[in-house]
Amino acid sequence: MSGVAEHFRLWLRAGITGCEFAKLLPGKAGRVAIEVHVDPELPPTSWLNNALEEHAKADRVVIAVFPTITTEATFVDFVNVLGSDSRWHVRRRAKSSPAGGVLIALEWTTSSGDISETMGFAPFLSMPVPRRAPYVAIATWPGGRSNPFRGKGSTPPGLAREVSFLDASHGFEEDDYEQMWTETVANVGVLMEVPTDDPKLYRRTTFVLPIEHAEKLIII
Repeated sequence: MSGVAEHFRLWLRAGITGCEFAKLLPGKAGRVAIEVHVDPELPPTSWLNNALEEHAKADRVVIAVFPTITTEATFVDFVNVLGSDSRWHVRRRAKSSPAGGVLIALEWTTSSGDISETMGFAPFLSMPVPRRAPYVAIATWPGGRSNPFRGKGSTPPGLAREVSFLDASHGFEEDDYEQMWTETVANVGVLMEVPTDDPKLYRRTTFVLPIEHAEKLIII
């Protein structure tokens, strides 16, 4: 495993995001694949699509890390490349963050035609605190409905033709899963108390950008 991949895995397992799943799932063998693109050139969408397809067959969550994307301007170029691929969709959400940041959703189409929500991480100050990571990264569940506990207890039900991390294969027992969900909601809420923010804003948001950079995104 590369140093970047190990660093990101350790960052997740430290619990800094507040998410109990992000903390514990990377420690389960074969559950999370971390792919790192170190070429200074922007990655071709085929590289990312192929990685997602490969790990979907093995029921793995995929985290694609891009350590050479270090500025908002380069990041915008990368997102515009993704948006030119038919399997990716870039959306600007109607709401803004409390600090005026633009909420951006990136979605990927699985091999079965479902829309997969993605979770973004980046070292940008515009990102919400739990997603402010050492590198730009996109985390995705590329598979189908593999979580037997989705919609039970306090977890929200699934949506037709859509998948997200709530559908990921995880291997936890039901009682443990419910407790982890409850602790995650509480932990993230605490992390977003100062400055005051609303965790619900980011459940379908991948990245948050300053408006001067977001306006350069190509939204189709």
